[in-house]
Amino acid sequence: MKVEERQSIRVGADVGGTFTDVVLIDDEGRVHTHKVPSTPPDYEKAVLDAIEQMLGGAGSKGSEIGQISHGTTVATNAVLERRGAVTALITTRGFRDVLELRRIRAPQIYDLFFSKPPPLIERSLRLEISERMSADGDVLVPLKESELPELVEKLQEEGVESVAVCLLHSYAFPRNEQAVGEFLRRNMPGVPVSLSCEVLPERKEYERTATTAVNAYVRPVMESYLKSMRNGLKGMQIEAPLLIMQSAGGLTPEEDAATRPVFALESGPAA
Repeated sequence: MKVEERQSIRVGADVGGTFTDVVLIDDEGRVHTHKVPSTPPDYEKAVLDAIEQMLGGAGSKGSEIGQISHGTTVATNAVLERRGAVTALITTRGFRDVLELRRIRAPQIYDLFFSKPPPLIERSLRLEISERMSADGDVLVPLKESELPELVEKLQEEGVESVAVCLLHSYAFPRNEQAVGEFLRRNMPGVPVSLSCEVLPERKEYERTATTAVNAYVRPVMESYLKSMRNGLKGMQIEAPLLIMQSAGGLTPEEDAATRPVFALESGPAA
């Protein structure tokens, strides 16, 4: 019973470009609100400062917090400002240009001046490997594992900070994609690898490739942000779960948001 009473405070935090808003609900159901200026590029500092000030004002301790719900525009800003990680895409030979071909269509078909926004991953970092599965799971081209060491060398030479892997039909037959991912994770420690079969195991090459590419692009940014946030919370003796608002409006644990941040791309607006 004492443990429940000690962890009865809930906190909600939303980071905006100008201000950061934090709401605290104490064990008696009273609502406390606080607004502070946001602190770019280290947005977590505003959240941590606001929580610390509110705990002091409520006469509570960090150990009494049982849950923190957080909406953030960190991933959104990384994409809009194009300041994500140096990202590479590994794909089936012949499919490196899926990100540029898209669905061919233009949003306004009679706009002669429309130009597609540039892909987040430049063409020189979209690399191909020899392999191909059919839509029925037949092996059309076996995975040529001898190409993988050279692939790793290329990624290291280019200073790649994050890798997206999206092979043909891996949404249903992920064996080759998982093998490539395992090799990269083993030989490139510290570089996050996003597999399309883990991020979005659904058919349609462009949608799956684009989603996985965005996930890889913002993943190091989100991982760093959440790590700094968790370290700051620990400094205030806060061990409560940190739940991140997703684009669809639900909450997900910080571990999932760190590995699949693409689903928190609209976290801030959703919150």
